Amino acid sequence: MIYYIHNIVDSYSPGVIKKIKSQIRAFQYYGYMIQECKVFKYENSCKRVRKLDVYSQFYDLKLDKGISPFSTIYFRFPGSNYGFLKLLKFLKNKLHCTIIIEIPTYPYRQEIKCLPTRIQTYLSLQDIICWKFARYYVDKIVTYSEHKYIHGVETIGINNGIDIFTISPKEKIDFNKQLQVIAVASIKFWHGYDRFIEGMKIYYEKDRSIKVIFNIVGDGPELESLKELVAKYNLQKFVVFHGPKFANDLDTIFNSSHVALGTLGLHRIHLFQASPLKSREYCARGIPFIQSGDSKDIPNDFKYVHYVPQNDSPIIIEDLINFYSNIVGNFPNYNREIRDFAEKNLTWIKKMQPIVEYIESVERSDTARICEVKTHN
Repeated sequence: MIYYIHNIVDSYSPGVIKKIKSQIRAFQYYGYMIQECKVFKYENSCKRVRKLDVYSQFYDLKLDKGISPFSTIYFRFPGSNYGFLKLLKFLKNKLHCTIIIEIPTYPYRQEIKCLPTRIQTYLSLQDIICWKFARYYVDKIVTYSEHKYIHGVETIGINNGIDIFTISPKEKIDFNKQLQVIAVASIKFWHGYDRFIEGMKIYYEKDRSIKVIFNIVGDGPELESLKELVAKYNLQKFVVFHGPKFANDLDTIFNSSHVALGTLGLHRIHLFQASPLKSREYCARGIPFIQSGDSKDIPNDFKYVHYVPQNDSPIIIEDLINFYSNIVGNFPNYNREIRDFAEKNLTWIKKMQPIVEYIESVERSDTARICEVKTHN
């Protein structure tokens, strides 16, 4: 039995929830029974949140069902605090569980740099102290980075995947005098969409025969900053903020787009090789895209990705137009080729295989140990 424990709220992070559901389906594909456990089960959540800081959600964890001894616990890392440490200790020492923690971004301390300095210091110290003890209870850490050990715990390296059968391939559309660009995200500063807007500002300083339209789908903490930047440069005619879109509404926007925008600012959190989920989803759609930084399982010479520098320089729009024009002119079946690549290389079933192999090895060891005990008795 695998228990997948996380503290993600559906309405705030739909993309992350989609990823979790896909990982759960991958575990099920390999034959595992799995229980998803959400942790916000407070009797008086408003009062509780006032007493605890926002990173202490695990202090009073309550689950709908009890956890069986000797189960596998798969955590999406919630942030370090005493409550989380106490829970790990209970699961390991009392229930003898195998504990695997997925850390989606590492190093992750860069993600709190937008907070006041005092809070950053407090959270960093809390994290250091917590992991001094937590590492004794954790069996493996799942990482998307190249680190072999994190906090003294051996890692399992994977890349982001996709649940390809839930993603519709986009329809091909004509390319004439307009280039439609789409970006889909819960918008953070490391997505770097401001770089594209800065590039549009430079592009539209001259009269252009090809109009470039930037469609931003989603919301997030950087949304208002992007809107202010668009207004500052008077680009309202060329940048459309759609808000969050899903299912058929999202398909419609993709079907009218030529190119997608990947992550352009991972260098802002000191990542120069990553596994952005959106890049995989763009492959599943069959749409060419641009991004900065190397992708772990998309080759650097993959002809349907346009790589841009890993810095804050404006995106050169003319280069993007030339990139797409070359694809249309030379590779008429590009959408099918991109989709085929995704089906062969990027599914969650393939990406979760190293984790499943580790769980299977633990189960074999446990079974052998039990048989040995019975034999001696």
